[in-house]
Amino acid sequence: MKPFALPTVKAVQYLYELHSQPSFGITLDGPVSHYDVFTLTAPKHVVIDIYR
Repeated sequence: MKPFALPTVKAVQYLYELHSQPSFGITLDGPVSHYDVFTLTAPKHVVIDIYR
């Protein structure tokens, strides 16, 4: 588990990989109104925007 000094995201943890697709868990602190997930292609990244 990797801790973060962010107001909403407390930690991120790699869970497992199935068929070459990794799964991660995100620990949040407090209520979240919504979130957006999208990918970038150059370089390849997954972006998660979390809104309170």
